[in-house]
This record gives sequence, structure tokens and C-alpha cells, in this order.
Amino acid sequence: CPTKVSALVARRCTASLALVAFLSGCGGGADDPASPSGATATPMSEAVAFQIDAAHSGIANAATPKFPLLSGWQRTFASAVSYPLIAGGRVFVIVAPSSNGSAQLAAIDQTTGLDAWPAISIGSAFSAAHAYDQGRIFVIGSDSILRSFDAATGAARWSTLLSFPQGSPVARDGKVYVSSGNAVHAVDGQSGAILWTATTTGQTPPSLSANGILLSTACQAFSLLQSTGAERWRVSQPAPCNGGIPGSVAYSSGRAYVRDFDFTAFRPTLVARDAETGALAGSANVFGFTNVPIPAVGADAVYVLNGGTLQRFDPSLQTVSWSFAGDGTLASAPLVIGGVVLVGGYNGKLYALDSTTGAERWSTLVPAGIDAPNESFAVLTGMAAANGILVVPAGRTLSTWRLNPP
Repeated sequence: CPTKVSALVARRCTASLALVAFLSGCGGGADDPASPSGATATPMSEAVAFQIDAAHSGIANAATPKFPLLSGWQRTFASAVSYPLIAGGRVFVIVAPSSNGSAQLAAIDQTTGLDAWPAISIGSAFSAAHAYDQGRIFVIGSDSILRSFDAATGAARWSTLLSFPQGSPVARDGKVYVSSGNAVHAVDGQSGAILWTATTTGQTPPSLSANGILLSTACQAFSLLQSTGAERWRVSQPAPCNGGIPGSVAYSSGRAYVRDFDFTAFRPTLVARDAETGALAGSANVFGFTNVPIPAVGADAVYVLNGGTLQRFDPSLQTVSWSFAGDGTLASAPLVIGGVVLVGGYNGKLYALDSTTGAERWSTLVPAGIDAPNESFAVLTGMAAANGILVVPAGRTLSTWRLNPP
């Protein structure tokens, strides 16, 4: 049974709204109304999890922006900020503790950049990750407590004690899915009750396909049924996989993209599998000494940061149609918005590239380096776009741009 906590008193920020209004709604650009990425995006114009959606696809549900983008508000926090969620007219981020404190959940009005409600301390958690569904924010902290907050007011709804959490949660259709210890839990989003628990042997954070939960361990990938937690399939990664710590699975259009590490060749490996059966659909060894950041995956293209160079692969990972090295410091997970793909680097340069040709469409500098996403349990970074804005964390600073400036 969930452990209940008393609700926080809901307080709304009454600061002045006398700033120039941001774009409301998602609105399409005139450049490329269709999305060449062929993405399976979140059904509403919202960013509800790490890499946009519960599938971790990295595909924003928006048309190609108009360039140059017009910069909006910017916020600097006491310490590093996480990937943003964008929903209900607000931007939600986790702020890492600055000194012997706890992580915090911050809510920002997406139009003004002002606090939508006061930041909330996440118990004794030194790190946390969050997801959105049906008007609620779900936060799993390093203190092993899954918490629910009202997205409009910040009021606490419930808390449920789990075992040691592993990475970011996902939520869909009133349920929250969390990897914790050697188990995966499905939790009722309204009450916090644990609906089912599936025992596993350790895994990455969950990703959702149409009706499955996709996970991976070192040298294995597997899928559970969302309704019951029953195992659907489990397969070994192609030889010579020797272990390593994989990241979240990325899903799109019936394919699951699983990362692992080949310690024989000492190279990361990206594997495509049929999400319904686990059958091998393609693989590619890539360059680097650590796992690659999670790719952005669509119906007709996979965008992979391969040894610091962004490449467009076909869905079966057999061919590369273009490569882009930028300034040599590229590090972020890619983000696709309509017909462009965004990527940033440690030197603080943010690029927008034509998703079909790789040609540079726009670039800008942000106040700090754009880090690679660390998918071990820490404050996880990543970009997001929804509701007409692009939000990019860089160190302690959150920067925004309008996707369709006048």
C-alpha cells in the first residue's frame, strides 16, 4: 500500500505578467509542414518524459520551426537542471541540490518564465526524475519514494515507497511505470497504489511501446505487458556482447532501439529489434569509449551521435545518409522538430540541421556547455520542444526559444 503524505499548501506566484507574450499553441512553420522524420510522437503537443514521450523517441510533435528562432526567457538556478517537461502551459524541471540539500521540483510559466508555484523539495533525495500524465507530475527520488503532485498548483497528492530506483519514470493513461531495484512497478496515477510488480534481474528505466514495456540489461533486451507485467519476450544481444550498462530503450514505429557495449571490440553497439517479438531488425557498432546518448528514432530515420558526430541512419541501421561533426564537441541526445534535428555540445553551441540532408539551418550559443545525458541515477539532462517553445538546459541555466517567431 502507498505511504501517504500530507498535501503541500498550494500557492500560486502573483508576480507581474507584464512581459511580451510567448506563442500560444503549437502552430506550424511555413518551411516544411510535413515531418520527414516519420515520427511516432506523443499524441498531444506536450513533452511528458525524458526525450519527449514515454517511448523516449526524441521526436517533438511540432512542425518545422521558422528560422532564425527568437530567444525567450532564460532562468539560472543554484545548480544543474534536468530535462524539461512541457505541459499545461508550464515547464517542469528537477534542480539538483546545491549543498547537502535535496533535489527540487520547479514549475515555470512557459509564457513569462516566472515561477508557476514555489519549488518543492523532494524529501531527502539528492537526485530525482519526473514524468507527466493527466494533470499530474510524478517524481521518483533517490530516497526511493515515488511522489505525485498536481501540475496546476504543486499540491502533493500521494507518495509510495519503492526499492532503489533506476532512472526516469514514464506515465501513460493513468499509470506510472518505474524500474526499482530488481523489479518493475506499475502504479495507479490517481491513488499511488501498486498495481503489479514484475521481478527482473536489473534493467534500465522503462520505455513504452503500444502495449508493451521495453527494457534492457547488459547483453539482454526484453518486453513486459503493460496491463499485467507478464514477460512478452526476452532475447540476448548479438555476440560478442560482453556486458556494460545500457541506457533507456528508444521506440518508434514498431522498432525498439537498444544500446549496449561490445567489450571485445571496445565499441558501443546499437541494436534494432521488433518491439512485438524481439526479433533482430538490424545493428550497428558505433565509435566511442562509452555508451552513445539515446538516439532520436522515427519511422524512416534514426539519428545517432556516433563518436561525437551526428549521423542519420536508416531504420535498420545499415546505411548512413549524412554526418555532421559541428565544432567537434557534440554531446547531447538529438531532438527532432518537424524537418530539423537539434544537437548541442560541450562548447555551448546548439545546431539545427535539415533532417534529410544534414545541412545546417541555424545555430546559437547558450550560456554553458550542453552536457551528454547521464542515464545513471542522477539529474538527467536533455532538450524538449512542445506548445510552441524549445527548452534547452545547459548546466544551471534553462534557455527558451519560440518555434514560430513572427
